[in-house]
Parts: sequence; structure tokens; C-alpha cells
Amino acid sequence: MKKFEYKSVPIPTKGKFFVEFDMQQFDEQLNELGKLGWELVNCLQTNNNIKGYANIYAYLKREKI
Repeated sequence: MKKFEYKSVPIPTKGKFFVEFDMQQFDEQLNELGKLGWELVNCLQTNNNIKGYANIYAYLKREKI
């Protein structure tokens, strides 16, 4: 049976009351993680926190060897 490990990566955002982030920087970060065997499974935007900023998290997995 295959076994996996998982990783949560916060995506830096800016902008108050809306989500704005650098897509090119995000792509570069994902490509670097992909070279290490990580595969993007999902992204999730959290609700705005008390300061009005939303957060985005990328969830990745890779097979344990």
C-alpha cells in the first residue's frame, strides 16, 4: 500500500478585504516543491481574519519512500 506525507504551505497575500497575491511567485514556489516530489492537491482560502486579511494555503502531498 502506498503511503503519503502532506505539507501545508501559506501563500503570501496582500490587500485588505480581498485576496491579492503574486501568481508568478506562487508558480515558482510550486515548481520548486514539485522538483522535491511534492504534488499540489488543493488550495483553500480562509475567511478574513480580524485585521481584514484573508489567507490562502496550498496543500501538497508526496509518496513516502
